Amino acid sequence: MKKGIGKSGVHFRFYPPKEYKTLTAEQRKELHFWRLTPEGKAATAASKASKGNKNKKTKMSNVNAGVNSDVNISSLVEKAVNERLKAIAADKSQEDEANAIIEAAVSKAVANMADNKPSPSTKATQFDKSALIGILKRAKNGKKD
Repeated sequence: MKKGIGKSGVHFRFYPPKEYKTLTAEQRKELHFWRLTPEGKAATAASKASKGNKNKKTKMSNVNAGVNSDVNISSLVEKAVNERLKAIAADKSQEDEANAIIEAAVSKAVANMADNKPSPSTKATQFDKSALIGILKRAKNGKKD
């Protein structure tokens, strides 16, 4: 058996997460127990010592990546909020337009009643603005009576 290779064929070294996931359960277990032995601890310590400055650079790059992630997240949130505000404004303008139409219809109906001229489609009918608004809202939401 070669030095640095276990009985299950696992190499005693560091495995990146993707590679580590490819190891069998037996290989992972053997690697874990080897790292607990004095030989494994010495190899792990030597590996960490040789990478001394690299870890600091990695940590700094992770900090910078976090800043970029925060900027990306905040820009995505701002974009979503702006889209929602635009949708709310569009709904408000549609509602204002509908209210204007209702006002015009009610004014016309009241003017017709004042002149004692019944509307061609209805006879002296009382118009209730709140009822018309309710009908309009139900139509907008797709509900039927």
